[in-house]
Formats: sequence, C-alpha cells, structure tokens
Amino acid sequence: YLTLFQQGEKKPNLKLVERLVHAAILEGRLREAVAVGWAAQEKVGKPYPLFQALYAMMEAGQWEEMSRHLKRYGKTDGAAEQVDYWLLAARLAQKQGNPKQAKAALERAMASSPGSRAVRLAWLWLAIDHDKGKVLRQALRDWADTAAIDQEYWVPFAVAYGRLKEPHNAIEWWRRLAERNPHDIQYIASYADALDLSGRPTEAWRLRRYVITRLKGRAVDTLARFVKKAKAGAEARRTSSYMANMRDTVIA
Repeated sequence: YLTLFQQGEKKPNLKLVERLVHAAILEGRLREAVAVGWAAQEKVGKPYPLFQALYAMMEAGQWEEMSRHLKRYGKTDGAAEQVDYWLLAARLAQKQGNPKQAKAALERAMASSPGSRAVRLAWLWLAIDHDKGKVLRQALRDWADTAAIDQEYWVPFAVAYGRLKEPHNAIEWWRRLAERNPHDIQYIASYADALDLSGRPTEAWRLRRYVITRLKGRAVDTLARFVKKAKAGAEARRTSSYMANMRDTVIA
C-alpha cells in the first residue's frame, strides 16, 4: 500500500493510511509518518494521520521539526477548527516557556470542543503549573461530576488539590487511584501523604508501613535476580575456561 500511496493514489483509503502511519511510528520512521500524513491531508483533507505523526514527534522530543510542520499546517484552510492543532500548539508553547500563549491555544481548543477530555486535561495541567488558584478551582468545580466517573481525571485532580494546599480534598482522588491500582506504590504513598497532611497520621502510617513492606520485597527480589545472574555469569565463565583448556589439551 505504501508503494501505491507514493505512486500517487488519488483517493487513499484513510483507514489504511492511519495504519501505515501507525506502523511507521512504531518502527521509529517519524519523517515517513509525517510525509504520509501530509499526503493524506492534501489528497483527502483529513488531518488526523498528520496529527498522529506530529504527536509522535513531540513524544520523541523532536520539537523543532514538529514546530515546523505545525506552523505549515496552521496556514491550511480549516486549521483553526481542529482541536488537535490547538493542543499541539499549546504543548509547543509550554515547551518554549510561554504559558500565556499555551493558555490562548487551549482557549481556542475549548471553544472548538468544550467537552473534549484531552482539552480539559491539558487545561488542568497548565493551570496546575502556572495558575495562582482561581482558574484551577473553577475547573475542578466544573468538571467534578465528570471526574467522578472518568479515571483519566483522577491524577490531575489529586495533584491540583495538592497544588492548592487542600490535602483534605486530594484524599478522595488518591484513594480512588490507590484502590484502582493496588500495586502502584507511588499512588499509595501519595494517598498516605494526603492523609498525613489532613491530620490523619494513624491511617497514613498504616499505608506507609505497607509501602515499606512492598519496597523491601522488591529489594529482595532484585537482589535475588542479581545473584542468579551473577551465578549464571560465573558458570558461563567457568564453562568457557574449561572449553578453552580442553581445546589447548587437544591441540597439544
């Protein structure tokens, strides 16, 4: 299909194009992914494959090249209506140390798609990093009902209440995370911290004792694997030495 696509197929199958971009991303061929994305945009006016490739570039730390393609896309018809365009623009502005520009981009994204989870989460993280409290508190109030049934909101909600120095409100979100992810020590430790800061040291200590036990178990497992590996290495060296001696004996 890549051959057909490169030879100028007039009406590419969008699903196959998306798979092609995804495969190129998995193999680390990001420039090829972007090139295919651009072709899809120019032939059928569908930007999703291009955005898919640009997100991958961003995650790979290729900010300069991603910026160049995003700027080019910004000049196309309909760019201002694309939520992903504004999300990428916001991330780029944050990377460049320009929170005001990032906020402006997210406001455009919010206007375009006010119910978008991705936009709301981006807004929360930006507010956590740069807001003095008013905007963040409003967002937490507005989206509390949605957050209650969507676990993607739980981490930013927990972190946001910690940022606002309201550990009593953070408790509920860390509790949800700890219960949903009982093997995640970081969530459990954060839950314990929120309890402690809320004046509930007994409950906090009970959780911390559990975390310490888990960490000790991990340390023992790690040491056991190290010893096993070391023994295997020593055995391999002994075998190699024995074979070398045998070879020398045969030669002699």
